[in-house]
Amino acid sequence: MFKNSKILLKGGRALKKVATFFVLLILLSVFYVSAYAYKENIIVDGKVVNYNVPDITITIDGNKFDTGNNPPLILDGNTIVPLRSIGQGLGASVNWDGSTQTITVTKGKVFKFFIGKNYATVDGNKVQLPAPARLINNNTSYVPMRFLFESLGYDVKWIGDKYLIQVTSKVTVPPTSSNVNITDFSSSYANGKYTITVKADGPLTYKQGTINDSSGVRVYFDFSNAINAVTNKQISISQGGLNMAYIGQNQLQPAITRLVISMTTSLPYTITQSQDKKEFDISFNIGNNSSSSNNGPLIYIDPGHGGSDPGAIGVGGIHEANIALAIGLKLKTLLDNGGFRTMISRTTDTYVGLYDRPDQANNAGADAFVSIHCDAFDSSSANGTTVLYYPNGYNGDTRDEKTFAQIIHDNLMKEINTTDRGLSERPKLVVLNQTKMVAVLVETGFVTSPTDAQLLTDDNFQWKIAQGIYNGLVQYFTELKNGTIKSTIS
Repeated sequence: MFKNSKILLKGGRALKKVATFFVLLILLSVFYVSAYAYKENIIVDGKVVNYNVPDITITIDGNKFDTGNNPPLILDGNTIVPLRSIGQGLGASVNWDGSTQTITVTKGKVFKFFIGKNYATVDGNKVQLPAPARLINNNTSYVPMRFLFESLGYDVKWIGDKYLIQVTSKVTVPPTSSNVNITDFSSSYANGKYTITVKADGPLTYKQGTINDSSGVRVYFDFSNAINAVTNKQISISQGGLNMAYIGQNQLQPAITRLVISMTTSLPYTITQSQDKKEFDISFNIGNNSSSSNNGPLIYIDPGHGGSDPGAIGVGGIHEANIALAIGLKLKTLLDNGGFRTMISRTTDTYVGLYDRPDQANNAGADAFVSIHCDAFDSSSANGTTVLYYPNGYNGDTRDEKTFAQIIHDNLMKEINTTDRGLSERPKLVVLNQTKMVAVLVETGFVTSPTDAQLLTDDNFQWKIAQGIYNGLVQYFTELKNGTIKSTIS
């Protein structure tokens, strides 16, 4: 009896081990299927596709984000993610219209995605996508990873060796509650130059604008977080087209002090600040106003892209075309006020043919061509400013493009605080190889870099870019006139 019991006991243990083995086998099988849910065939926009890519993980602010049975995918080199699970997980409303195969996402702005289309709309404005929206397994919409997260207000980083989508909330710098005090408002005149000076007990930051009406021209500067502490609020000038300057408290919450300079007609001016930003100077050349008659060199300004061609799409869905246009219009204002003649390829968000731009400049006999663009890259770490030019002597061309590009570059980098990527020869760019005059293409910054994108969308920074290019054009044509440089290579 005891012998048979031992046999039964051993048999029971053997059966238990076999059962345990099969349980482990089943668990491993489940884990494997779960980890590689789409390892074999998936249906993409109604077509069967064999899929065999390692699993992709999403973390948001360091916490793993689970998309359930719809993991991120990599198709045609683009990472796409399930729209509904991520959109709703980040607080957006998501609605699907099966009749039009359109997905509407609402979070602050209204985003519309269209299955099979490589564009979306943001508040009704069309934007280009790096890859089309997809319908996976006939029931789940997927959209490009980076565009979705950045549109919903997050920074995103792809870590390729770990197949990890790392998402972080954008860091918002709270506005400072401390104000600076305007302590001095004065003017001076020397060697034909009239200068208006504003001093403060802390760094001055500003935005500027121009008003043209029947009473003349007024240039104004709004100093942020600034309290006007001076008693003399007005300076009468009445010479060389300058009428008066006035400073006053324009707003208290937040504090804004406004400087206004009144002119009979537009006059060229330059802006300088001390290294510590506590002194602001605006200078007008009123000793010889012949430059204001606009008989100077003809500059063709080309804000890149436009209309149906938005250019690169950057952080938060910003368009290269819009930034280029804003800077181009500011540059035109400075040149028009500085005695130059100007042409511009576009003044609104319209499309102009790539070859039409150099053709217009050539037919008008322009003296210089400036094309304004923004850079973009797959990695958000790429940043900085580059000036592109046509190589000296390339294909028999005798224009001294490098000297022109170097002068534009040097003056631009004095005005802006971005990574200096230097000069770069680009013989294949149409706006450089089809123009008959000296020409540059300025890549002002990377719309795909969070740091650059924040600068590029800032009105004040756009003015600084325009001012830097303007200063470069002034230097180039001054030295050309004085014989210091030549327009052609020897």
